[in-house]
Amino acid sequence: MRYDWSPLWRWIKRERDHAAIAAALCLSSVAGNFVSAAVVPDLGYPDWGQLAFAAGIFSWLAVESVLLHRLLTGSAKVVPLRPTLESQLAPASVGAVAYIALSRGPPDIFGDALIGYGILPLLAMTRLAR
Repeated sequence: MRYDWSPLWRWIKRERDHAAIAAALCLSSVAGNFVSAAVVPDLGYPDWGQLAFAAGIFSWLAVESVLLHRLLTGSAKVVPLRPTLESQLAPASVGAVAYIALSRGPPDIFGDALIGYGILPLLAMTRLAR
């Protein structure tokens, strides 16, 4: 029995409307998990905090790849979405706060990488300012 992968391949290859991809996609799945991961260890449940942090990281990776693709290759003329762009700066910073809250110490290389990655969308957004 052979499975036909062509519908999946057509879905991957299709052109996407850049105007339909908003940075607010991060708010429901990423921000809630990162905020929970930052607060739950102080309530005495560090394992639940680690679970929320992992869920936030994987959700962020899925959404961030689409958003960065829009920022780097999309048209700079998507004016109605510009007010939502500042919400793309938050996941890396809030993730760094959650990671520091979970690790209970000074940030290591992963915490520094999260903070540094928060600068990348800012640099990509300067492209839109021109």
